[in-house]
Amino acid sequence: MPGPDPFRTLGVPYSATQSQVYEAWRESIKRLHPDAAPHASDDTRARLTEETARINAAYQVLRSDLEGMRSQFDPSRPAPEPAARPVHHNAAGVPQYVPARIPGGWLFRRPITWILLSIALVAGLIVLNDIGSPAPAQNPTASTSLELPAGWYVGNCVTGTQTVVPVRCEHQHTGRIVGRVGAQEYCPPETDGTVFRENVYFCVDTET
Repeated sequence: MPGPDPFRTLGVPYSATQSQVYEAWRESIKRLHPDAAPHASDDTRARLTEETARINAAYQVLRSDLEGMRSQFDPSRPAPEPAARPVHHNAAGVPQYVPARIPGGWLFRRPITWILLSIALVAGLIVLNDIGSPAPAQNPTASTSLELPAGWYVGNCVTGTQTVVPVRCEHQHTGRIVGRVGAQEYCPPETDGTVFRENVYFCVDTET
């Protein structure tokens, strides 16, 4: 419940300014302070002390929050409407107020949830960094086709344009296989083209 009306205590209107409040307080203190009646009886001085305390209390609340006190005590201002609250019905059909709930809110209030989310974020950044920074392939050791059967091996040669097939290099050919790399690796610098086969890339040097 609100306390006594500070406007009525100081005798100022609800539209009073800070300066008007100050002037009203000063005049009341000059009139009611016990020091203004040094020859008064003890009962009178006690009453004046009580009145001075009420005047000081009213002045302090108006000085600190004049607009808030005006909204609280001015009868010409409409009372603020209470905030709406969610309701639900019990088994008897009587509406009951319940606190608002956020789906999953209990989960995000637990510290362990934020720790796990942070770990997952860091792990995702590491994976993205690895994908975005492919490692260069090692240059294959030179070998002769005589040491290898005709097939998809580094060192063998290839022939064809539309359909590329491996051949031994002593036969007519259009290029040599100089590397075998994955999707995240680079072919050797001398590579002129690639052939994708069996989920790997074969690097071909057509100037050989």
